[in-house]
Amino acid sequence: MTDMEGGGDRDGLGSGDSWLKTNVMEDDGLFAKLRDEVQWSEMRHKGGAVPRLVCMQGTYDVDDHGSIVFEPVYRHPADEQPPMHAWTPTVDAIRLRVSETLGQPLNHAIIQWYRGGADFISEHSDKTLDIARGTVITNYSAGATRLLVLRDKKGLKEQRQAATCAPPGRNAQRVELPNNSLFVLGWDTNLRMTHEIRQDRRLDHDKREDEMAFDAQRISITFRHIATFQRHSDGKLFGQGAVHKTEVELDQSLQVPEAAHAAADPAEVTRETDDMIAMFGAENQDPHFDWDACYGRGFSVMNMKSASSTDAVPELAAGAIRAVATAAGAAEEAQEEKDEPRCASSEISD
Repeated sequence: MTDMEGGGDRDGLGSGDSWLKTNVMEDDGLFAKLRDEVQWSEMRHKGGAVPRLVCMQGTYDVDDHGSIVFEPVYRHPADEQPPMHAWTPTVDAIRLRVSETLGQPLNHAIIQWYRGGADFISEHSDKTLDIARGTVITNYSAGATRLLVLRDKKGLKEQRQAATCAPPGRNAQRVELPNNSLFVLGWDTNLRMTHEIRQDRRLDHDKREDEMAFDAQRISITFRHIATFQRHSDGKLFGQGAVHKTEVELDQSLQVPEAAHAAADPAEVTRETDDMIAMFGAENQDPHFDWDACYGRGFSVMNMKSASSTDAVPELAAGAIRAVATAAGAAEEAQEEKDEPRCASSEISD
């Protein structure tokens, strides 16, 4: 496994199409501005609050009177999607710099505040249902350095073992995210690998100065180019990840009473929600995920709560599940420490 020790900008990360840029903004002290201007809130998944604060900002489409017509939608596992806010000044300045660097539009951001080493995000791949196909996903870091782990999806490990009789294990890259850096996650890396920010269980005296900076807090901004939209007038979806790919198609469907009634049927909503959750799970596991087969027809539902599933876990039970999962993962993480290359503090992604 290649050791990526060393500072500065990096390319060829992940599956080869991901890279890191350091010193992105002239002002490297943006943490406090972001902390103070962003409208923070909790996000809930499976009945419990996720272990970090979040905010969602994006680009609204407005009419001649300044009224919002529609907004970009990024669906991912959460009981309910956080409310969309307009760009705040510092976030927008970062967005414009990143967009210029990439030559790619960025119309949506999820901003997350890791309030210390105990805050984390579990292993996952980004859900590409609503992300413009073939585009990159970008993450800007402000604050303390945190460690990201990229790992082959489980399906890739199983295929490799079957083909080569290789020992158990998943190829992984351990990478560090310094203040004022940008990690670019390529489409193929997201297809083949998962990523996570693990809890940092070390004592403070075992951490470097950059890991304790900003009181060990970090703010990340994940910018995406979203191609699915929600209309404000009726909450209906159209675009890449929706059933109706254009607003014209959506309007035409609403003229057919039978179709409109079917879309509003609770049983149909539950079935569609279950299907979407299943596809999200498949994307987390399968390194050969077939986007057209799984996502191509689109989904009309917004939120992840399903009456027929166990997703609506009571908060205490959800907390217990997370605690058990964290404890169970400690042994695996300790073993991986021996095998995974750790990138220097100026090295990689989120």
